[in-house]
Amino acid sequence: MLSNRSLLTSGVQGLLHEMEEIDLHVVMANGPDVAGTLRGLEPRVIVLDSSDLSIGDGAIVHVLRDCPEAKVIAVNLDPAAIDVYEVRHILQTSLEGLLQAIRETSRPVR
Repeated sequence: MLSNRSLLTSGVQGLLHEMEEIDLHVVMANGPDVAGTLRGLEPRVIVLDSSDLSIGDGAIVHVLRDCPEAKVIAVNLDPAAIDVYEVRHILQTSLEGLLQAIRETSRPVR
């Protein structure tokens, strides 16, 4: 969990502590070498409060760049707006491949 001790992430942290199958690490978003700390943990999932302005603009992009294997779950005070992000590498060498990747990516999630 990437946190600056917002009330929201503190609540989510409490819920996650109760789950035995979760190995929870809290990384302070304003701490030294956040990217290095996250890479060292090799997380599968990173939870952050997307409404916490102290984390900074572009936090999701930075976290995905630093930990491309992790899914980033961005929570905020709107319970209907919990977003999950992940890096999806698509390597194509032709225009047709690019168009196919755009078609596949733009399909609605069911």
